[in-house]
Amino acid sequence: MKLSSSRVVNVWDLRRVVQKRIPRVVSDYLDGGAEGGVTLRENCHAFESVLFRPRQAIAFAQIDLHTQVLGTDLSLSFMLAPVGYSR
Repeated sequence: MKLSSSRVVNVWDLRRVVQKRIPRVVSDYLDGGAEGGVTLRENCHAFESVLFRPRQAIAFAQIDLHTQVLGTDLSLSFMLAPVGYSR
């Protein structure tokens, strides 16, 4: 199943697609919180308190995406992390 932008417009839409495509035990593991779910709730609250204001068609004279993570220079400001149990 191919995801189209008309079907997935936010994280909640993506979660519904994931729940249909992977085994429930894997979905629950990736989407759930340990113990009483305190950390999961706090993380969700932290992200919900951030308001993004998209700005399209803004002209910038120069764009620099360089950053430093743990003393290592990166030319792009994103990283990938391993996720367990998803094969």
